[in-house]
Amino acid sequence: MRLPTSGISASLPRCATVVLLASSLPGLVYRNARWPDDYARVCDIRQPSAFVAQAGSSGPMGQKIELSEEEAFERRVSARLGSALRDQAMVILAIDGSSPGEAVVGTVDCIPRPAGKGRRALAPELPERYLVRNVWVEPSLRRKGIGRRLMAEAEALARSRGVSMLELEVMPGNEPARQLYLSLGFRPAEEAPAWMPEFLRGALQLVKEVQG
Repeated sequence: MRLPTSGISASLPRCATVVLLASSLPGLVYRNARWPDDYARVCDIRQPSAFVAQAGSSGPMGQKIELSEEEAFERRVSARLGSALRDQAMVILAIDGSSPGEAVVGTVDCIPRPAGKGRRALAPELPERYLVRNVWVEPSLRRKGIGRRLMAEAEALARSRGVSMLELEVMPGNEPARQLYLSLGFRPAEEAPAWMPEFLRGALQLVKEVQG
């Protein structure tokens, strides 16, 4: 895929940069990703979500794939950020400003969705909204409020754009994540039939109304 040379987020209002005042996490800031400046640092912490042949891997005839440095970097970005770029996601970053290279320690993607039912044919009608995806916090820094602050930044983004709802999906067995989202005010978009066992329900669709 052809990578944008200027940020998708550049055309959208930036979330206010917020300095977390908790003394245990000095120097932590939150801001929107700026493409292409943040490609490398975000790729450092994201696993590939699509197969893209990398330099040194084997081609269909067993030959070694050779790529220029620029081509190799483009493929690395495509494998890790391709879906976010295609979906025109606003990627919000938590950055440790006190670390070498200002490492990314948390992310959340906010993907614009039009009004409608979403991917479920029998789901209720929903307003224009942001789909929240790729909520991630560096494992050594979890349970320190970073995930909650990222979700607050996603809500602030929606409010600034006049979007009245956030939507996300969570697997039924991921109880810690489900409880976090419920504590933040999310609710099921629809109730599953009482007779349906949990393992057949698939991902739970949760929504939250954003107050203006």
